[in-house]
Parts: sequence; structure tokens; C-alpha cells
Amino acid sequence: GWTWFKGMPESRYITQYIVTGMGHLDHLGVKNIRSDYKTWNMITKAVRYLDNRIRDDYEWLKKYDVDLDKDHISYTQIQYLYARSYFTDIKINDRNKEAYNYYLNQAKKYWLNKSRYMQGMIALALSRAESDKQVIPQKIMASLKENDNRLFNKTMILFVVNNLQLSNVEIKVENKETMTFLKRIIDKCPTD
Repeated sequence: GWTWFKGMPESRYITQYIVTGMGHLDHLGVKNIRSDYKTWNMITKAVRYLDNRIRDDYEWLKKYDVDLDKDHISYTQIQYLYARSYFTDIKINDRNKEAYNYYLNQAKKYWLNKSRYMQGMIALALSRAESDKQVIPQKIMASLKENDNRLFNKTMILFVVNNLQLSNVEIKVENKETMTFLKRIIDKCPTD
């Protein structure tokens, strides 16, 4: 895992952030991280580090005998699934598969009571990870569309994203990020 600063301990958060960013760059064709051995080796190690952390989360739940059928997926696990979805070609070790599948199923089951931003991450993660790729992502996209038609008005999204500096457009920074992210998933996940 990566650290915030040299000499500090590994940080799951910053590692997920970097893995996600590298996944974006690779996906957009800006940087082919797979062709550079050093970069690919770093990413592979980081993804495996994150796989081990998701197993730690799952083992903690089992250790404290919590009801595994209840909602135990938070932003950290959702962001992991999203980051991991960029690298489906990196095999998940057998010892981590149960935990990965548990949180994947948690995402399928509890997506509705998560924020729009997390729902978007879940939709993309599931659309990349699932053999039946479109059922849950379609439901998520339909729900987002039903709850806020502005998200599916590309003209409105482009106005918001391109005119963030206008003083009469008062949108919190996190809402701007959400609109930008959701704009991205509109083209990646089906809405019908």
C-alpha cells in the first residue's frame, strides 16, 4: 500500500485513491499502465494489498459474530469494489474471494440506501464485475433517473460542470463532483 508521506504507515484510503486514479488513466487511454513493467507491478501489488484489506474487514465481521445479512458495506468497501473493477485482469487470490463476493453481494443488496455517488460507483463496479452485468446497474440507473431527472439531462449536466465558476450557480463542491461522476456513468451503464 501507499502512504500519505514518506516514512508513514501504509494507508488504505490513499492506496484506493491512487489505484482508482490509475484505473481512470488506463481506462481513458491516457496512460497504458499495463505496458510499463514497474507501474504494472506497483498497481498489481496495490490491488492485492486492497484485496487483503477487504478480507480483514470481512474477518472482523465474522470475529465479532455480527449478522452478516445486515448492511455492512460503507464507502470504504464500495470504493474498493469500484477501484478493483478497473483491474479484473488481476486475479483475486482464493483466500480473498469469499470477502470480495460478500461485499459484491452487499452492494447488490443495499445499494438503494447509499448516496447517489456511491450508487454510481456500485453501478460501474457491478457492470464490470458481474457475469450478469446489467440487472443491478440498470436498476440503479433507473432509480437515479426517477429520483432526479436533471442527472439524465446531459445539457443540464454540461452546464453545471462547465459553469462551476458562475456565482449564481451555488452548488457545493461535493455536489459538483457527484454531478461530474454521474455524468460519466450515464455513458457507461444502461438506463433502459
